[in-house]
Amino acid sequence: MAGPWQAHVIERVLMHDDAGDLLVQEALASTGRQNGKTTIVRIIMGWMLDEGIKLPAFQRWIDMLAAAHDAGQARVVYRAVQRDMLKLHVPTYLGGRKPKGGIVGDQERLRITDYFGIEINGLTLDTATSQPGSARGMSPGLIAWDEMLTQRNWAMWEALSPAQSAIRNALMLLTSTAGYADSVVLRALFERGLRQITGAERADPSFYMAWWCADDDEVGLDWKQLKKANPALDDGRLSRKRITSEYETSRTNPAMWVRERLNRWADDRVEPAFSLEAWGACRERGPLESVPGPYTLAVDCTADLTQATIAVAAMRPADGRVGVELHRMFDGTPTKQIRGSDVAKVIGDFAAKHEVKNIVYPASSAIAGALARHEALTGLPYMVLAAAGIPPACADFAEAVGSRRLAHDDPVLDEQMAYAQRRFIGNEGGWRWAVTASPGPITAVQSATLASSVAARVPTRAQVFFP
Repeated sequence: MAGPWQAHVIERVLMHDDAGDLLVQEALASTGRQNGKTTIVRIIMGWMLDEGIKLPAFQRWIDMLAAAHDAGQARVVYRAVQRDMLKLHVPTYLGGRKPKGGIVGDQERLRITDYFGIEINGLTLDTATSQPGSARGMSPGLIAWDEMLTQRNWAMWEALSPAQSAIRNALMLLTSTAGYADSVVLRALFERGLRQITGAERADPSFYMAWWCADDDEVGLDWKQLKKANPALDDGRLSRKRITSEYETSRTNPAMWVRERLNRWADDRVEPAFSLEAWGACRERGPLESVPGPYTLAVDCTADLTQATIAVAAMRPADGRVGVELHRMFDGTPTKQIRGSDVAKVIGDFAAKHEVKNIVYPASSAIAGALARHEALTGLPYMVLAAAGIPPACADFAEAVGSRRLAHDDPVLDEQMAYAQRRFIGNEGGWRWAVTASPGPITAVQSATLASSVAARVPTRAQVFFP
């Protein structure tokens, strides 16, 4: 049974013109947790299976998908619709087996099987996940995404969106609570809706967003504000007693309260690895001045190839500290991306003039292929750092700053260090720099981290021991 807020969303999503064609192609509904967002999907999908498919506007529909990052989440919507259909119809097939007895007449329309999902009136509902190929060969009229906050890259969206391009009245229906820093798809859709709501972007009638949220992060137990994020608060679905308990518990994790109950994007900033005062204490003019080498180079770039940085580091014989500088920063645009060959050329030019001990880059780098080719052609001492090697390098870097064993003096590095965020790895305190959580590119920070860590571990000269 739909409440007033759910009925409002359903009405807006199914608005149509005089020809019966839907006005909305993408719809996003967001509230706090447990407000009944799935009910919206259940009603629309159930109506499509039972009645909507009979309308001329949806005659070309063959498939619908309940989509989520993993199978368990996708099954939440699928099972809800399945239960609804079983209440309305006696299935011809259930679990892949014909039931005993002769089921005749109108009740033979529903089929629920292990392999083909729910089928009725020529329309099928199945699930789609991030598993490659889970939705290949389909042209879904409706894709209902549950908890979009779990979509941490665009892979599923890019795989499913083109499948609707030839379907009349195709609809993307999305539900979620506010996400995390890496909920990139949800964040992009939210910002699109926000721009249209505020007039910063021309309104697009094919995109509809309904986002219930409190006005501020610090509203406490202001029930008027809580109702703004939880429209089902007064219909008996949510317990004020439980919400009060949530609030008391959230004192140790305020970001959870902000996201899940106030439905706002929480600023998940964590304590830095070191203070900016400690960073400032390591500043020294000309950190590599009069240092003969050997040098370690490190390269980092953004995934979209709009920024790349080469850092250089070396041990300082005079005081035993590791000095680090930015050798070159490349800036590109989405339409004119940085080329790996250009970065490799700068590295080659540096190596032709100076002794280079290592050239470090992450295995996941967007220009890893170009650097591997450069290594094969030149024989330069490239060093590929696997994901497991990043946290130890970050720990080395933080320790060097804290103990003042690092020397630096670069304004770009200072700027990026001021907003670089950490992401914890595992349960033992390991961490790495967080690319998506940081409010801007941090290629300078990451390349300086790798260069200084590897340089500090590389002996400056061979040591020979005699008995």
